[in-house]
Amino acid sequence: LDYDEDTMVNTVNVTADLENDLIVSDSNSVPICYPNFTVAKVADMDRTSPSHYANWTITITNTGDVDLLDLAVYDSLIPGGVTHVDVLVGESVNVKVSTIVPSDYVDDKICNTVKAEWSYIIPALDDVDDQEYDEVTLSHEATSCIPVVRASIEITKVADKDWACADDV
Repeated sequence: LDYDEDTMVNTVNVTADLENDLIVSDSNSVPICYPNFTVAKVADMDRTSPSHYANWTITITNTGDVDLLDLAVYDSLIPGGVTHVDVLVGESVNVKVSTIVPSDYVDDKICNTVKAEWSYIIPALDDVDDQEYDEVTLSHEATSCIPVVRASIEITKVADKDWACADDV
């Protein structure tokens, strides 16, 4: 087997000891695939507040040369915690997620992480004769935070005199 970054070539040579020393050669080339993707999570807002929504967009972009069918997207804000998407070569898929910030939330930001995984099967390279296969999993994560602001107002009332008479008011 010979291979470069893009092609694997398997060449077979057969020699027969006949009166003409017949030599037969054949080869076959198979393109090598490179699946890959990126995942990004971006807040859909500059800030939020307790009792208000926090919204994000998850973007999965297929940067490889294989269609990624049934790619798993794990996020605690997705109903059931997971969804599956198909991302074709060179394309992107968006998934929207949101939550309501609890009214008693005390942190200055709310963060959320997404994990995306895609698995595929390849022949086991350590034991070609037994037709065994290995599972390969590509996995990427992204985290995004939204600042949480609290409405606050302070009122200070100051008298313009140190004392006043009943008739002055």
